[in-house]
Amino acid sequence: VTTHAENATTATVFVPMSDSVTFSWADAVPEDVQAQVRANATLYHAVHAEEGVLHVRGLVVYEINRGETNLLKLQVPRDAQVTSVKSPSGGVSDWTETSEGDATHNTISVFLDRAVKGEFVLDVSSEPLPGGGARALEPVPVPLLAADDVHRQRGMVALLAGPELTLQPISEDRMARVGENQLPAFVRNLLTMSVAHTYKYTERSPELVVKAVAPERKQG
Repeated sequence: VTTHAENATTATVFVPMSDSVTFSWADAVPEDVQAQVRANATLYHAVHAEEGVLHVRGLVVYEINRGETNLLKLQVPRDAQVTSVKSPSGGVSDWTETSEGDATHNTISVFLDRAVKGEFVLDVSSEPLPGGGARALEPVPVPLLAADDVHRQRGMVALLAGPELTLQPISEDRMARVGENQLPAFVRNLLTMSVAHTYKYTERSPELVVKAVAPERKQG
């Protein structure tokens, strides 16, 4: 039986008859630290082009290792228009977008209807509007999400090839090209288009510039 009072812990232990007894203990975690949330995040982006617009779908997989929370925050580039925020398991009651971020990013605050812990997934859709005709689309940076208040984050980007347009990478910074097999199964199962290029990154602010082009027609 363990009790706590006045900065002291008292333990009463019933032990079998033996020649020796070994006690071990650890420092108590302060209450204010116990309330802090410790989480990691992995972000998966699927990007495809349509007539004059990019579509970006981001899956943010949180792994909340300590504590629980009903508020999740993301950073999104200011030139991207977020169209929806939801979760496959439900629980998103509302979300807001403010200019609390830096000069180039806005903050998305996602309010949950319950405190969550362990794994939780957000599904975020956004549409940067570069303008111009589809086949004359100028190179444009892909608006990548970033998770706030997490201990560690990493991400992947999949550029998709549609029937009319495919995405050609122009430049990449702080990310590495990898094979399509690096995408987890649950992400690949959500994709209805073929994957043209795949990237992985561990930096917080990677950059990927793409251009929409007509797909190469292969001889039958």
